[in-house]
Amino acid sequence: MRLKFIAFLAFAVFVLSRLSFAQEGSIKIHSEVDKSTITIGDLVTYSIIVTHDAGVQVELPELGANLGAFEIRDYTVHEPFIENSKSVEQFDYIISTFDVGEFEIPPLSFYYSFPPDSIKHELKTRKLKILVESMRPSEEGDIRDIKAPLVLPKDYRKWIIWGSIGFATILFAGILFYIWRRKRAGKGLLPEKIKPPHPPHEIALQELTALKGSSLLQE
Repeated sequence: MRLKFIAFLAFAVFVLSRLSFAQEGSIKIHSEVDKSTITIGDLVTYSIIVTHDAGVQVELPELGANLGAFEIRDYTVHEPFIENSKSVEQFDYIISTFDVGEFEIPPLSFYYSFPPDSIKHELKTRKLKILVESMRPSEEGDIRDIKAPLVLPKDYRKWIIWGSIGFATILFAGILFYIWRRKRAGKGLLPEKIKPPHPPHEIALQELTALKGSSLLQE
């Protein structure tokens, strides 16, 4: 009886292990970064690719997941596609850090299930190392002499253009003022030509001529 019980336990463990292996074989997770060495403040694309059978339901990690010294700047969830009868899902996280040194992106936990079974299983990504370097100084050295101020050549065309515009504006304003004053005084736009008066001797001569021809001298 005892031998039968031990054999049953061994068989159960074997079946469960095979079942667990079959479940893990139905889903795979691959993680990668587009560059492993960056300078401070650079953006890194952290990609996670999940490949699973059609009947597997995968839950995404929360957006505020712990990524160690890195912070998430943006993320993209790509449209799933089918490859070799498997469903492939890809998630890209844009991350960055302002610390200097060698850092690790800790494993992210993904949970999956096999509907209608609601039991959740966990699968983690692998650790990834990224080296963050400070800004590299110029090859010519950090300290250089101050260059003399750059003297720009004078562009007289600009002054000529603006001067012409200003002169035209003043001239136009003067013409408008002249027209306004002429109309206010009841005069035409152009001044009238006034005949100059006759000199006094011509006026006296005209009066004498008129007097000679009058009837006063005949009487």
